[in-house]
Amino acid sequence: MAFVNVKPSFRTGLLDQLLDAVSNTDQVITPAQYAQQYRQPAANVLETPESFLIDIAAPGLSKQDFAINLDKEVLRVSANKENQAQQEGKVRRLEFNYLQFERKFILPNTINASEITAQYTDGILHITLPKKPEARPAAPRVIEIA
Repeated sequence: MAFVNVKPSFRTGLLDQLLDAVSNTDQVITPAQYAQQYRQPAANVLETPESFLIDIAAPGLSKQDFAINLDKEVLRVSANKENQAQQEGKVRRLEFNYLQFERKFILPNTINASEITAQYTDGILHITLPKKPEARPAAPRVIEIA
């Protein structure tokens, strides 16, 4: 079987990258292999005066699918889910039988590691990284004149 490099009038996103990967290398990868190798869930990081908040978009998972580990200053968030659904008929193509990812975040030394919390709601993993009291902004203070 030979692959022919077809250049349609428009190519965007993942299809564009897949076609480029197939035409520019000798190794042919399937869309599932490409997604597994290059896909990481999107993450938002927000800083408040009291903490950092990390939100990771990971729909279709349950909280049991996640593992969150802290090793020194590296926060590692990973997920692994295998789809065990049985389907009738002969499978011709199976691309989304599992989901696996890993994200690493290097934390500043201002984080209070013992108070890190996480929760998973509506497809978003919310991780709260509270700051140490000395890293929080001090409230304005009035100094009395003696």
